[in-house]
Amino acid sequence: MSHPPSPPTSSPGSPSANGERPQLILCADGGGSKVCVVIRSSDGIEVRGTAGPCNVQSVGHIPAADRILEATYKALSLLPTSYLPDGFTIPHLQQPLPPHAIPSGVRSRMASPHASGYNTPRVRPPPLSQSLFALCWIALAGFTTDADTAAFLPFISTALNTPGDRFTLTNDVNLLAAPAVHLSGLSHCVAVVCGTGTIARTIKVGNREENLPPSPPVEVRSVDGNDDPMAGTVTTNGTSSKQKKQKGLPLQDIGVSRGWGYMLDDEGSAFWVGRLAIRYVLSNWDRAHSTGVYSSPVPETLPLHTDLLEYFEVDDPTELIGIVSLMTSFVDGLTIGEASAKRNAYQAGAGRVVFKWAFPADSGVQITTDLKKASHEAALKIAKSAIEPLVDLTLSALGDRSVVEPARTALTLGGGLMNSNGYRQLLLQGLKARGVSFRDVLLVDDAAGEGGKALAAVAFGQVSAAHTFGLCVI
Repeated sequence: MSHPPSPPTSSPGSPSANGERPQLILCADGGGSKVCVVIRSSDGIEVRGTAGPCNVQSVGHIPAADRILEATYKALSLLPTSYLPDGFTIPHLQQPLPPHAIPSGVRSRMASPHASGYNTPRVRPPPLSQSLFALCWIALAGFTTDADTAAFLPFISTALNTPGDRFTLTNDVNLLAAPAVHLSGLSHCVAVVCGTGTIARTIKVGNREENLPPSPPVEVRSVDGNDDPMAGTVTTNGTSSKQKKQKGLPLQDIGVSRGWGYMLDDEGSAFWVGRLAIRYVLSNWDRAHSTGVYSSPVPETLPLHTDLLEYFEVDDPTELIGIVSLMTSFVDGLTIGEASAKRNAYQAGAGRVVFKWAFPADSGVQITTDLKKASHEAALKIAKSAIEPLVDLTLSALGDRSVVEPARTALTLGGGLMNSNGYRQLLLQGLKARGVSFRDVLLVDDAAGEGGKALAAVAFGQVSAAHTFGLCVI
């Protein structure tokens, strides 16, 4: 479904071996909240830039390409000028609105200091004036089919002034699989993203370099973005078995599980946890206003309930019905897409409040009173309810297990909620209860960085004989 690159035979940025400019590669990781662009040079320098939401299905082709371009210019501005061609200029990018220009209630409800559309370029940045990149990996949420990537390729090729055959276009989930090629004894990788939304992909891991050292099974491995460059090339994002083999990084999509968006899917995500949190406070409101059908008194308000109302900035929980239905001033002046994105971020941010009480060992909350204990129990109940469909999603990526064997498969996890040790442990406990234990479990918290290193290995011929992961104990 993508357009896999081949190592370049000539340099668009001139190899440093001749005393000329180092070569450059670009990796973009784009999702519903932002896009991160990583640029790496053939002599090991890495720079980054970010811009606004970049789910191509949500924002469209032109805005997505513009945001990648904006992030690219920001990253290029951090490179030494000697790494750029003579006469290459970086345009002045229009600055976003300052936080003080945005009403405080809007800022907090966004779950970020910026209003919806903050990073939307109001003046489109000009395309790169010269071709700079040997290879580009564009990994975006919203890429599902061959048609998706084929439709977007002309836009991003023009924006980055780079020929189409230097691009790999995949779903952002595929970036999570890059570290798996450095673990011996694996046949597959199940990549699961759990952030604002959820999706899983099953990726076949081909033959690796014979000189890679054996890696023992581990409970959890954390990829922190400080590892050695990886060897290989990036394969496609389609599920066809007829794809041509590519020299290098041997990753091939063979299955996909959900990722259909918040209207049809996203169980277990931050959006879903926020939905359950809103149902919790509304259920408390119902109980307080249903005294006629109870002989017992109204239960005392818990700190969890109070904290959620404080986060949502409402006194009456019923206000949330209009907000999530996009029927209040909360979305005045916004397009449908912007309003939905704002609401989704607002709702998803409540997950932090739930996890604060669900996993006090992670958050540092001291459970010293009966009310705090009850808050912990209520929040943990929400988290356990949310994790069940995520367990189902992960299991669905294994198919009937006749092809994908858990004992020879790595589970790679990404997305904000997977950074919660407590929530991650609930996932692994749920899998174990269903009789599934993966060969390795890796937490990838820098997908763009890992993808950048993999792509640099393709372009510059860097082969890593060893790969060390920091262990994260569950």
